[in-house]
This record gives sequence, structure tokens and C-alpha cells, in this order.
Amino acid sequence: MKSRMKFFLLTGMFLVISVCLWGEVQVIHHSHEEPYYTEEGFWRYGEYKGYDDEILRYTYPKMEDDDGEMVPNEAVASFNFEIDSPGTYEVDAFFVRGDNRAPWVTYEIDTLTGKKYSIIDQTGSGEGWHSLGRFSFGEGTHSVSLNAATSEGGDVVITDAMRVVPVDSKPPAEVELLSYPEEIKEDEPFVLEIDYETNIYQTQDRGRFIIDVYDKATGILLHTETDNNDFRGYYGPSGEIETEIVMDEDVDEPGFKVYFVRSDMNEYFIDYMESLPRDGTHPYKWHGGDGVTQTLKYRDEVIVENTEEDPNTAFCCGLTYQVFMKGFEEYNESHSYETIFGLSVEEMRGFFDLWYVSRPEDGYWYGSSDALWIYEGGYPIDCIYDLKRGDFVQIWRRDRTGHSVIFDSWRKDETGKPVEMRYWSTQQATDGINFNVEKVADLNFCPVTDKDKLTTFARVEKPVDPEDREDPLAQYATFELD
Repeated sequence: MKSRMKFFLLTGMFLVISVCLWGEVQVIHHSHEEPYYTEEGFWRYGEYKGYDDEILRYTYPKMEDDDGEMVPNEAVASFNFEIDSPGTYEVDAFFVRGDNRAPWVTYEIDTLTGKKYSIIDQTGSGEGWHSLGRFSFGEGTHSVSLNAATSEGGDVVITDAMRVVPVDSKPPAEVELLSYPEEIKEDEPFVLEIDYETNIYQTQDRGRFIIDVYDKATGILLHTETDNNDFRGYYGPSGEIETEIVMDEDVDEPGFKVYFVRSDMNEYFIDYMESLPRDGTHPYKWHGGDGVTQTLKYRDEVIVENTEEDPNTAFCCGLTYQVFMKGFEEYNESHSYETIFGLSVEEMRGFFDLWYVSRPEDGYWYGSSDALWIYEGGYPIDCIYDLKRGDFVQIWRRDRTGHSVIFDSWRKDETGKPVEMRYWSTQQATDGINFNVEKVADLNFCPVTDKDKLTTFARVEKPVDPEDREDPLAQYATFELD
């Protein structure tokens, strides 16, 4: 396929765009001024040339604060672009590799279905384009930001150029109602058959169906049903589902509206996680503490109290439980909810016990995974390639030690196989809250004996809310039967 070339003059520089069949290939360089490229914090020119033979820009993962302590560097470089044709695009970063580069460089991508994250290793040798992944973009302005504060290792982080390449013009999801009843009888079950296609699996997302039943004569909403695949979500690429519904009244002329919406709330946990300092303010302490940096209440009742002589300390399952509770608290405040999964205070105490692995005599060894699954607040992630940032992990190692963490990213070998997992938690190795790296070879995925516990992964499911119907995904994945 041939492409025509268009050139846009930007303060003496050129933003090159090649026009494809339905979208545009955009290249944004650090020499392009606002609004195309912006920087926050400390960045400087390097000694080497990068994209288009221009001198590259760099910063440090950590910098010295006023007290002489090395702390995460809050520098951010953003590449901003306009999308005229919604669809799936591949995003590539250009940089020059080097032995002093950071092995864990964090990119944040603003997409149609929320913030996504890609972690890239900038070490080694050579230069070129490196894929951050494929993402769905809607019409309008989007951005890709390199965040030095959540990058890790090495001496420097490189920013140079970003490329956005159209891949597929299909929407991120589509639904169709295949069969439905012409009338509904009280207490008589009926089945709706729904066909769907979606590419949200490309960003490790999952979704669920919301089905509204209404009276066509009056337009009144009579019933809402949710299908979440038994708390496991749907993620494509396509399929047919059957949802059984029972109504408590007759409906002579039923109407139906089917929505496919996102079902996770990882961003709430990530936001709270990133709000906590990683500079040693909250040291790790296992014995004698409560595991949290503050007292946590649920429905005005204390669930875990911080009565430490040193209230700033925490240990792993306490800290991840704190992230869960505070992230949910933010969600509830913004959506006028009062409970978590509708749990009573006593049920929350049971949830807490499972999260803290406090009931091994009952066979509950899997912390956050046990709590979320048993109390129907989330679902297990069975394939490690389906993990995304903000998922909860209960680690069990081959040496039979454990750890409660929040997943960040994989480091993969040349074949794409994960060899290291980066996670966020608190541990002695980092003197408290910080990212840490674990070798995949040390994690127990295949227990040999009953004493060997399995590393498990879980994702929290977002409560069903009327706002879900306005989800950006639902703009493309709503079917209405008049």
C-alpha cells in the first residue's frame, strides 16, 4: 500500500504524517513544541544523537532532594497527538539503548478505555523503534507520557520520539442481540443470546454486559441484569453468550438494550499507590505492627487499627489491603456508594482475615485472591500474560516464603517470555514502600507437594453503576432493540 506524505510546519520543525487507508502515522519528536511535546521537571540534552540525527534528551530515575537523599524524580515528558479516525493503533518509542539506561522505564498511555501502562527496557546497545503495544483511541487528543518517577534502575531515562501507527479501524467492541422473547411472562425464565466482538484483550482489559429490559409502550425501565462471566469477565476476541432472566411481572412489548462496558477499577488502586512516598517514610516492619500506616475503618467500624509506637511502618499484606480499602474509598466517595461489594462489617472482618492469610488451617493460603474470589469482589487471572498494572498478587516462592504485592510489569527475554516481575509493595530489601523485582524462576507456579503454595493473581471488579452506560467503550458496544 502506498502512502502520501503530508508535512505540518511547527515552529521551524516538521511533524511527519503519512496517510494510510483510514488513519495517519504520526511521529512526534522532542523538538516539537507545545502542544505536541511537553516536559515537566528536570530534562537535559545528552551527548548522543537519536531520531532524525537530533541530540536526545534524558533525565534520572532518582535525584537528590534538599536533605541530600536520593528520591524518585518527578520528571515527565509527554507526546500529544490528535486522532481523527477512531480505531486500534500501535504506539512505538524511539530511543538509543545504553548500559547506563534504566531497565524499567514507565510509559503511561491515555487511551479510549482509560490509562494504560507499558514498561520498556532501555539497556543494551543500538537504536530504533520499540513497541509499547496496541491501544484503542477515540477521536480527539491523546498522549503518551514517560514518567521518570515510576521508572527504576540504571542511571538515566531517555526521551526522544514517539510514533502512532494505525492498525485496525474496527471499534474496540461491538455487540448484537441475536434472540429475545416477543413477550415476557411473570416468573417464567427466558434467555437472551448476545454476540460480541472485542479487541480489549490487547491491553489485558476485560468487560461485562449490562442488559436493560424496559416496557416499549411506556419507555419505563423494568429490570437490569448483569453478566460478568461468573466474575471472570469477557475479553474476546469474539463469542456468543446466553443470559437467563426472570421477571416478576408480565411485559407485553419488551424492549432491550445491551451494553458492553469495562469491569475493572485498577486505576483507583494505582492512584493511591502512587500517592504514597517511596523515600523511606514508611519503613518495613513485620513483627509487632498492624501492617498499615493508618487506621482503616469500614462503615464507621475499625477493621485494622494502627497502634504502633512507630505508626509509619507497614508490612506487605497490610499495605496492599490499605491500597485496596483506600482505592475503594475514593471510588465510593465519587459514586455515592457506602459499601464494598455490599459486605457487612462482620463480612469485611472475614475478608480482612483472608487477605492477611490468617486462616491457613481452613486451607486459605492465597491472601487477596482468596478474599476477592470468596466474597465475589473479583476474579483470578489464570494466565500471566493477561496481568496488568494494579492487579493484586499473592506470591509463594519455591523456598516456601510468601509476599503480598501489586503487579506492575514483566521484564521479558528475546522470545517474549517473562523472566522478571516488577511489583509494588513494602519489603526489607527496599527499606519500605517501593518497587521490587522478583525472578519468575523463583516463583511457585507448579506446586509439587501440599506444602508448596501457588503464586496467584486477582483483579478487583468494579461495582455496577449507572455511569457504566456512559463508559467510552459503550459508545461503540451498545445494542438497542426498539
